[in-house]
Amino acid sequence: MKRVFRGILFAILVLLVVLLARTFLVTSRQISAAATAKIPLDSGALTNHLTAALTIQTISYDDPAKLNQAEFLRFHAYLAQTFPLVHTYLTKEVVKQYSLLYRWQGEDANLAPIVLMAHMDVVPTEETPWKHPAFGGEVADGYIWGRGALDDKSNVISQLESVEYLLQKGFKPKRTLYFAFGHDEEAGGSGAAAIVELLESRAIKPEMVLDEGGAILDGMIPGVLAPTAMIGTSEKGYTTLDLVLEDTGGHSSAPPAHTLIGEMSEAVRRLEEHQMPAKLEGSAAQMIDYLGPELPPVARFFTVNRWFFQPLMILEMSKDKLSNAMVRTTTAVTIIHGGVKENVLPGRVTATVNFRIRPGETMEDVILHVRTTIGNEKIKIVKLPQGMNPSPVSSAESPQFRILHRTIREVYPSVIVVPGIVIGATDSRHYSRICPNVFRFAPFVVNMDDFRGVHGTDERIRTENYVDMTRFYVQFIRNTSL
Repeated sequence: MKRVFRGILFAILVLLVVLLARTFLVTSRQISAAATAKIPLDSGALTNHLTAALTIQTISYDDPAKLNQAEFLRFHAYLAQTFPLVHTYLTKEVVKQYSLLYRWQGEDANLAPIVLMAHMDVVPTEETPWKHPAFGGEVADGYIWGRGALDDKSNVISQLESVEYLLQKGFKPKRTLYFAFGHDEEAGGSGAAAIVELLESRAIKPEMVLDEGGAILDGMIPGVLAPTAMIGTSEKGYTTLDLVLEDTGGHSSAPPAHTLIGEMSEAVRRLEEHQMPAKLEGSAAQMIDYLGPELPPVARFFTVNRWFFQPLMILEMSKDKLSNAMVRTTTAVTIIHGGVKENVLPGRVTATVNFRIRPGETMEDVILHVRTTIGNEKIKIVKLPQGMNPSPVSSAESPQFRILHRTIREVYPSVIVVPGIVIGATDSRHYSRICPNVFRFAPFVVNMDDFRGVHGTDERIRTENYVDMTRFYVQFIRNTSL
């Protein structure tokens, strides 16, 4: 027994030595890059260009018939007026009536092109009053306010600002650049899908695609003091299911033990209490591996030894709604319908459940999970037509990722750069079939207060941050020509 005890103790000591050695010998994955000199830009003109763009109400709806054609055409005309060199030297195509595709021809036709993306449309505003009008494009308290300030007109305008600036300086890219601006990202992305079909029909296979999705997160990752630039190397898929229960109904004076509403409530309870399993892999695991070396010693001890502490890390990440969404397919019951009168038993009850699917699982996995979990054969499962499986995971070790990584470090030298998973849906999901290097990153800094404005009230972007966005795109375009 003593030998066994000593053997166990020795094994524990060896394990501890290994864990500590990895903690203090781990090397940073951050690229060493000298900060670039700030490009002198007219911040007043840049601000005015964005504020004017925010006054144009390019709202997209799930019902395409509601789209205001005049506002989208007005936005097209505004871009042509504001960026004359872009519209002189780049070719422009209108796709699916309102989406735009610009091509900046490179000097070397043998090099695969790069696609920069953004979307022109915005979501409708809610009834909650704003501090500044949602479509006022006002500047106050160091911010530019308005629907689209973050999602996503700031990217459209800053990308075109960067091209206009480079054209003024006589810059010519080595490889061709495409700028793809969808008109209905917030309503399914048919414009982006049509652009991909157009590129595919021309046998164009981009070297790299860059869209929105990630950002520079300030104080949003627990335990991380430095701002963190999260580059989405994948994004979750999604599907929505209707659960349907039907019966003959009847008078409420003689109810069964469980009405249809009771049965559906039990099914909903089961789904919420028995979520799909959490796994720390793919982009979520890459994020931990990049963050680990930058953390204080105690946090670093756990993260750089993910191979040993992974079950504990999954448990902790599951407690926070944002980190939970990174490690599992989430379940959200969003709509319930049932009943017509207080003394009538319902004859039909439906529950609508939205799932955001983590990479590694599919829509078919979700349906199987639902059927197994609810355990009620009377409930019909109806898959709604919208939906998509998760995107493939783009490599964080690729030269294309390194170009993006280096550019961020050159323009924002104090940030930590990490790969990550985008828990929402972007237009970039359509590009995975024609490009293996699809990344999601918008070069703006957001804290939790700013983040609440996305699809919410008081959307805004800090003025100086917006100017830096243009500097980022100028540097990124230059770096793609090295």
